[in-house]
Amino acid sequence: MPDARTLERPGTRKWHRILDRADITFTLSEHSQEEVLAYLRTIPPSAAAGDALPSAAGPSVRADLERCRRRAEHGHRAVLIAPLPGLTFAERRHVAWMVANVFGEPLVQNAAGDRLVAVYARPGTKRVADGARYHQTREGGGPHTDNVNIPDHWDYLVFSCIRPGKLGGESILLNAFAVHAALERIPAALEILWQPFWWEYRGISDDFYEAPVVTYTADREPRFRYMRRYMESAHARVGRPMTSEQVWALDALDAVLDDSALQFRTSMRQGEILITYDSQVLHSRTSFCDPSPGAPASLEEAAAGDCRFFDRVWIRKRGGR
Repeated sequence: MPDARTLERPGTRKWHRILDRADITFTLSEHSQEEVLAYLRTIPPSAAAGDALPSAAGPSVRADLERCRRRAEHGHRAVLIAPLPGLTFAERRHVAWMVANVFGEPLVQNAAGDRLVAVYARPGTKRVADGARYHQTREGGGPHTDNVNIPDHWDYLVFSCIRPGKLGGESILLNAFAVHAALERIPAALEILWQPFWWEYRGISDDFYEAPVVTYTADREPRFRYMRRYMESAHARVGRPMTSEQVWALDALDAVLDDSALQFRTSMRQGEILITYDSQVLHSRTSFCDPSPGAPASLEEAAAGDCRFFDRVWIRKRGGR
């Protein structure tokens, strides 16, 4: 869909498939890395990822992460923090949790009250279409935002590669500015996406809410809320099937999101932490396969094994800044 000129030189606001990975990678300073190692020494061996922080991040770490925040919010809307070498599985989880807490307030993501959610394939064959949550499956999926389970707006998705998969699981990122520019060529579909759709609090409660797919900031920047399978489920459950016009508008959006010219793809490496401004970077993954058959029966088994394992945190900025 983009013309040749668009594909020549992606900017920080409207990038596409030829985005250079180096443009979004951020390496903590040597001093910050020393502070992270000192921080890890304050954590008791029995502490679990997601527990209350034993101490505050050091000043150099906080300064570095503030630079990351500005990139995530005003630059590419995505930052990939380079891993610290030599960390254990547990230490990688603790570092990612510390980074998330510097960025803001971690939000509850499920009925159990978890604010840190492990992303790995669970046992069984239940799929997203059958009611499973995306992060519990090996499925690839259409590009989406994470802010679909609750109506309140939040800011950052913190997604950490604690252990990469054996095969597949490539991350796919799309920039909201580029997606919106493509949708402007189909204004009738865009107008439908401005209208409310039904959503469900999947994994949190049995309630429903209404919200548009596309909204705008005070500066008229586009923001997206999208996961089609969740939307279709919500409309069916409330007894309000989508109209043919709504289906057509989602088809138009999917056609844009499936355009390979807009999709930046990368495989996350062990210890990397991806931070996106969730409403302005749609994401998905390809399907993946673990090294061993079956699936871990518990979080403890998943942590001790060899399966693909990521951590996910939803963040709202503190103090409205």
